[in-house]
Formats: sequence, C-alpha cells, structure tokens
Amino acid sequence: MAQDTQRIRVGTVEEVKQHGTMVVAGSDRPLAVFYHQDQIYAVDNRCPHMGFPLHRGTTQDGILTCHWHHARFDLASGCTFDLWADDIPSYPVEIRDGAVWVTVQSNGSGAMQRWQRRLRAGRDQNLRLVQGNK
Repeated sequence: MAQDTQRIRVGTVEEVKQHGTMVVAGSDRPLAVFYHQDQIYAVDNRCPHMGFPLHRGTTQDGILTCHWHHARFDLASGCTFDLWADDIPSYPVEIRDGAVWVTVQSNGSGAMQRWQRRLRAGRDQNLRLVQGNK
C-alpha cells in the first residue's frame, strides 16, 4: 500500500494559542491540535479506547486525559499511560511563516507495522490483554 502524505494547515500560531485546542479534518480522520506549555502538538482526535473526541479532554504537564474513561496519553508521542488503552497516533507539527502545519500519513499507512509491534511487545511482556497466534 503506497503512503499518501498530506500536509494540513491548521491556522496561525496565534490562533492555536488563543483557542488552546483546535480540531481539523484530515483526509481520513479528525485531528486535535493542542497548544500546551508553549508547544503545539497534533494527535488523532479519537480516543482508541472507545472513540471519544480527545479535544474535549484536558492537558496538564504534557499529559492529555480523555474525560470519558480517563485514559491518559503523552501529548508528544501519543503513548498511553494505561495498559487498557492503546496509543494514539501523533503527527509532526511544523511552523512556517507563522502558520501551523501538520503532516499526516493517510489511508492507514504504517498501521499494520504499528499493530504488529504492539502485539509483539504485549507478548514479550506477557500482557494478558493482548492476544495473538504465533
């Protein structure tokens, strides 16, 4: 499957800063863009636990908390702090001429490799929440 890279303009740095959180449409998923501690972060707007919109969550100390079931994620990497939740995709953010741009791999590119890595890690750590056949 070919990778389809898309650059999405979010708005100006000042707009993102003023709003704190903005949601923009990607080609195949909504993106939540956060201004937090003088940095801008972009993640998939859907909580992997049950799909709750993450832009309704809160950020503190670099951690995004989903308010539905309190799943917690690192804003910079998308990694979860809770074993029962999965990681969220995070996306590179670039500032050019005062505008915020997010680079997204659309059509699920890399998803298979990501899930295979998660499955191997779960097996290696003997996590009973992860199942798979060898």
